[in-house]
Amino acid sequence: MCVLSTIALIATVMPALAGGPEWYAGAFHFRWRTTGGPHGHLADCRSEACDRADFARGNLDNSFGLRQGVAFPLLERHGFRLTAGGEAQFLFTEHNLSQRDLGLGELVGVLGAGVAVGPARLSVRAGLGGVVTTEGRWGTGRFVEGGIEAPIHGPLGARAAFRRAWHAGPSTDELSLLLVLRPREPAGAGPWNVGFAAGASRPGGPIGQDRSLSVAPVWQLTAVRDVGASPYRIGIAVGSASHESKVRTEYGMVGGNQRGKEIFDLSLMADRALGCTGRVCWRAGLGLRGARWEDRTPLLLDRALAPVEAGTELAGVASVAARIDLAKRIGLTARAEEAYWSGLDLGELRLLVGLEAGPSDREPRGENRHAKSTREAGSRGSTHSYLTRLATDLGDLAAVPWHMTPGRWRSLGWGSAAVGAAFLADNEIRSFAQRHRSVGRDDFFDTVRPLGNQAGALGVIGLIWLGGALGDNETAVRIGQDAFEATLFANLLMVPALKTATGRARPDSGLGRSHFEPFSGAESLPSGEAAQAFVIASVVAVHSRNRWIKALAWGLAGTLSYGRIHLDRHWASDVLAGGLIGAGIGSWVVHRRDTRQSGDGRDLHLAVMPAVGGAQLIGAVTW
Repeated sequence: MCVLSTIALIATVMPALAGGPEWYAGAFHFRWRTTGGPHGHLADCRSEACDRADFARGNLDNSFGLRQGVAFPLLERHGFRLTAGGEAQFLFTEHNLSQRDLGLGELVGVLGAGVAVGPARLSVRAGLGGVVTTEGRWGTGRFVEGGIEAPIHGPLGARAAFRRAWHAGPSTDELSLLLVLRPREPAGAGPWNVGFAAGASRPGGPIGQDRSLSVAPVWQLTAVRDVGASPYRIGIAVGSASHESKVRTEYGMVGGNQRGKEIFDLSLMADRALGCTGRVCWRAGLGLRGARWEDRTPLLLDRALAPVEAGTELAGVASVAARIDLAKRIGLTARAEEAYWSGLDLGELRLLVGLEAGPSDREPRGENRHAKSTREAGSRGSTHSYLTRLATDLGDLAAVPWHMTPGRWRSLGWGSAAVGAAFLADNEIRSFAQRHRSVGRDDFFDTVRPLGNQAGALGVIGLIWLGGALGDNETAVRIGQDAFEATLFANLLMVPALKTATGRARPDSGLGRSHFEPFSGAESLPSGEAAQAFVIASVVAVHSRNRWIKALAWGLAGTLSYGRIHLDRHWASDVLAGGLIGAGIGSWVVHRRDTRQSGDGRDLHLAVMPAVGGAQLIGAVTW
C-alpha cells in the first residue's frame, strides 16, 4: 500500500513538471500459467472446493480482457520518458473443472519508462495493485511488461506489449493491443477515424442459427478513412469474441465440458453518413469479415447436437452506428452489427460501445479537410495502380521457372539441400523439442502464436500499413504493401498448393516423418505459419536500415517458427521449407518494387534495322 500511495502522490504532483497525460485503452489475450498438473477440463467437478483449487493453480480458461489507463510524464529528456499512473482492467475467464464463469477486476498503479527509436518508442512498465473476483476472492496483483509503440496520426498511437502478470496467486502471459491518446499533442486535420469498442456478441438472430453458442464478450479496433468529400468511409477492423458452447459435451473422455474458443477476425468495411439528430450523428454500413473457426474439438453444433465442420469462413456484415462528440475530434460511439457466416449458417448480433478519435460528421467536408490526404494519395499511387502491380507481379512470379538465373539455381539448390538435411534429422529434432517441453513454454508459444497465423499476421500487416498511411511514413506503407503482396503469393497460393501436393502427415499423427499421401488432406509440409512469419521478417529486414529492427524481425520469425516444432505440429523440415519460401518470396517482392522504381525491370525493346532486300524487325526482352 505504501508503494501505491507513493505512485498516486507522484501522479498527482508531477504532471506540472512535464507535458500532459496519455490515455490508453484496448484489449489483451491471456494464457494462464497452470501449475501443479495439466491444464484443462480434467474432471466434471462443480463444487466450491474444485473452483478454489482451479484458481490456486491457474487451471482457468484462456481468453481475453479489456484494459484502460492513464500515465503522467514525470520526466522527458532526449527521447527518454519516465511516467507514473494507473490502470483498470477486467479479465473474462472460467473455472476449467466446473465450467463456471469467473471475472477478475484489477486496479493497479503503474511506473513506466520508454526511449524513442526513430518514430517508434520502446517501453518497459511495472505495476502493483489489488485484484477482486466476481466470487469474492481478493488479493494483490502485479505485472512487468515490455512493449513497442508506433504513431498513427497526430495525438494517436498504437502500443503492442507482452506482459507477465500475477492475479492474487495465479499468473498469466498476456499479449495486448492498445490505442494511446495524448490530447495535448496537435490533432492535425487528417481524414482518418480510429476507434476502440467492446461489448457482447449474441449468436443467432433474424438470420442464421446460433449453433449452440452462448452470449460472448467481444472487442474491436477500427480504422476508417473518408472518401474525398463524399459521405462515405472505408476501412478495416480487427477484433475477437470469446465464444462458448451452451451444450456440455465430452472432452478427453470427461463429461460436462462447455467448449470455448477465442475467435479472432479481420473485417473490411464501408459506411455512409445518414445525418445528425441533435447531438447524435448516425451512420449505416456494410462489410466483409473473415475468421478461422476450425478447432480440434468441435465448437459449433447443429440442432441435433452434431458437430459442424468449420474452417476459415467469411461473413457479410450490416451495421448502424451513433456518435456523440465529447471533445474536439473525440466521440463516444455505439454500434450494432449483424453478421451472417454463410458457410456455417451462423448469425451473430454484436452490440458495442467505445471511443473514436477523428473528424466528426458535423465538420465540413471538402478540399480543406482532405488536402493533405489527397496529396498523400497522389504521391503513393492509386488503388488501381496497386492492383495492377499485384496482377503484374503474379504473372512474373509464375514465369520465374522459365527465367532461372545461375543465382536462382544456386539458391534453389542450397535451400533444397538444407531441407533434405533437416528431413534426415527430423526425428532427433522432434525428440529434443519434446524432451524440453513444459507448461510454461507451451503457454508462451500458444500466447505468441496469433502473431504468426494468417489472421493475426494480416492484422499486423494492416496495422503497419495503416500506421504508415496515418503517420505519413513512406517506409511503413511500403512494408505493409509488400508484406501483403508476399502473403497473397506465399500463403494463399504457393503454400496451400505444396501442402496439397505433398500430403505429409503431422508429427503428432503418429505416422512418422516419411508418410506422404498427396491430396489426402494431410498438410504438414511446408509450414504456413513459418512462411508467414518469414514473409514479414524478410520484407521488414530489406526495407529497414536499422540493424536492431532487422535482428528483432528475424528473431521473432525464428521464435514463432520454432513454436510449431515445440508444440509438435510440424517437423523441422516443414518449418525450414516454409521459412525459406516466405523469406524468398518476401525478398523477391521487395526486389520487384526496387526494379520498377529504378527502371531496370522487365522491358521489351524493338528496332527496325536495314537488311538485304529490305528491313528487319529486331526485338529483345530484358528480365
